[in-house]
Amino acid sequence: MRGRAFNPANSTTWRGIGQYELKLRPELLDVNMQNSTWDFDYGSFGRDSVKIGNEDGRVLQMDNQTIAVVNDTTQYLGSLGLSLKSRSFLADEQYPSLVSTLFDTGTIPSKYNTC
Repeated sequence: MRGRAFNPANSTTWRGIGQYELKLRPELLDVNMQNSTWDFDYGSFGRDSVKIGNEDGRVLQMDNQTIAVVNDTTQYLGSLGLSLKSRSFLADEQYPSLVSTLFDTGTIPSKYNTC
């Protein structure tokens, strides 16, 4: 099943942070999009709840996760950032990564190597 485009206006838990650079690697885009006029340089960052489910119906919900909204319905590829580093938008704010949240809640045993 394919996901849908995310609209922050439809989320009751979305808290916008602002527009920031994404630093996407163009070679990872579809070959038809590499030379397009689409602007993939910036995303609308915010905090929201993220749910990850599986075929058994189990759902893991993580609140207050940092996400960037870049909706492009011509691409059927999404991205789930798994950085180990926290993200900072202002000098006095640190937003933990998804991997850090999984570790801090005891969902995974290690941030670095779970194999």
